[in-house]
Amino acid sequence: MTEDVFFILGYLLLILILWLIPYIRTLLLHHKPEIFGFSSGYIFLLADIKSTNETIVIFSKTWKESNTTLVSIGVLFGLISIVLSAYEKSKLKKLKEVSEELNKSKTKLNKIKNEYYNLCSDSIKEIFKTFYATANGNGRVSLYKHDGNSFMLLGRATDNPDHNKTGLETYPDNEGFIALGWQQGAFEIHNIPKWTGKIGTEYRNFMKANCVISDERLKKLTMRSRSFYVYSFRNTNAQNPYGIIVFEKMSETQIQTELIDTIFQTHASQIITLLKSMKSLYKNIN
Repeated sequence: MTEDVFFILGYLLLILILWLIPYIRTLLLHHKPEIFGFSSGYIFLLADIKSTNETIVIFSKTWKESNTTLVSIGVLFGLISIVLSAYEKSKLKKLKEVSEELNKSKTKLNKIKNEYYNLCSDSIKEIFKTFYATANGNGRVSLYKHDGNSFMLLGRATDNPDHNKTGLETYPDNEGFIALGWQQGAFEIHNIPKWTGKIGTEYRNFMKANCVISDERLKKLTMRSRSFYVYSFRNTNAQNPYGIIVFEKMSETQIQTELIDTIFQTHASQIITLLKSMKSLYKNIN
């Protein structure tokens, strides 16, 4: 055996050293066809350069005597590279097909979700039309389902397009007046100071004095209402309510809860049906 053996052992040693490095090992595992292809090329190169060399390389064999073996190994590695490459391409094709199908399904589900949101919003607007009649262009009604530790907006309707922005679709269940309505079953508050200036100091201070709410949440409010009524629909067969509904006005005057309660007497089952069906839909989508 001569130093020429390191043309082979050196290459194997290099691969082994690289394999011991976690990051490079990950790369090697993800590029197996390329590794075998490169190795095949290297072996063919050795077989070509050393084809007439009479120097003993390994096992008392000269380069010339080992040429057929080297070519055979090069061919074997080349075939392995081709097979692995074909397999990887097939796997990538399947993954691409699955990914495309998944994206199509998500698109369809999101379309259904949006259609249900619009259906829920239209139902709210129809059910509470007498509330909007008394709000004078300043009222908004939002319906939420509870999802573990947060609320998800199911539908929203207003008599003023400027206040119909969705904003955040999920809200923590321990912040704001919505949390108090969730905990107490019903909650109302009015005479909230008007937001003035860029930072609305008086409005912020009032909100923080009457509920737990962060500055970040206050910044993201799409409607800085001055009167609220929050009501949760109770489920007699389970611990948690079906969901929660929030009435709000830009006016500081008290919301007519008696009017709303009268509407509930007629339409409670319809609202609960919306909550139950929407909850199932969002569970499947999310």
